[in-house]
Amino acid sequence: MTEIESPVNKYIDVYINNYVRQFRNFITSNYIVNIGGVAGFIAADDHDLSFLLRKLQTYGFEVTISNGQDTIDEIQVEYTIRGNANDEFFGYKIENFVSTIYLSSKTGISIVGILVMQIISQIMCKSKIVYKAVILDLDDTIWKGTLAEDGIDAIKQNLLSNDAIPFIGFMRFIQALAKELGLYIAICSRNDNEKVLSAIDRLDENEFPLKGQIDCIVANYNDKSKNIKAIAQKLSILTSACVFIDDNKIVRDEVRQNLPEVFVPDWDNHDELLTLLLTCGVFDRFELSLKSRNRKRLYAVLQQEREKSYLPQLLVKVSDDINHVEAMRLYAKSNQFKFSEKKALRKMQVSNF
Repeated sequence: MTEIESPVNKYIDVYINNYVRQFRNFITSNYIVNIGGVAGFIAADDHDLSFLLRKLQTYGFEVTISNGQDTIDEIQVEYTIRGNANDEFFGYKIENFVSTIYLSSKTGISIVGILVMQIISQIMCKSKIVYKAVILDLDDTIWKGTLAEDGIDAIKQNLLSNDAIPFIGFMRFIQALAKELGLYIAICSRNDNEKVLSAIDRLDENEFPLKGQIDCIVANYNDKSKNIKAIAQKLSILTSACVFIDDNKIVRDEVRQNLPEVFVPDWDNHDELLTLLLTCGVFDRFELSLKSRNRKRLYAVLQQEREKSYLPQLLVKVSDDINHVEAMRLYAKSNQFKFSEKKALRKMQVSNF
């Protein structure tokens, strides 16, 4: 799909280009969506909403807003996947008007615009969870200061000061996402690995709320795009399922250039970053799931089993086996291959020994 022009509102820009478009890389079906009950709340000059609806249509979401009412507490949503004979319905309950108004005030998007973004996000979540991991820088991203220059004692002191409030608040937000939604947390830091492990070990959960929640730590002096690839491989997810957060614009640009599929938000402070993540819905889920909540625990168990069951890589070459008969016998004896004898024979026929 071609890049669309940037709207006046940067939050809508990120929502369309980094969430909706990413969803379309996996799901290509077109959606017809009717959102009922809020038409009367649309201002005549709501240009951002008009832009949002046009761009959603560009990406296969034909959205209509109907049935204006004087009061609403639940929005009736009806949508059809084009080519599917069955309509689907759900009620979007507005649980907290104040939080919706708050996001509207922070972003400049109307309340109806915020609701449309949230509803479309819910529909997308039913078909595909796009982002499954958040990869975090350390220095000046989740703590104030530079580990290599300031040392852990200074960083620990900073985490106990008022300057740490936005850092602690952000870490608690990420911690809650990991606990409730099973979001993976990884650290990608330009630091010495042993120093990072030692530093985190010296911090308690009040100073470092992510303690015990981190699934993967990669700390070295490689380009971060290279390390993000390694993290995704270790977590058994695609790089396109990763959100990378770093305070350094140069580093962000390097990752965008080499891994354009990774979502790399621009931000100047943690308040702006939290507003962006909440408004753009990148971590939204249609429902709470025990399976999702247990994902991190299962991943930890899997990692332990991998370490216990690690086997060295063996390379086997069979000579003087014209019809690959001996090679097929070797494959058949291995419990690492689950295909049938016919499949094994075909595999041998395309291999060069």
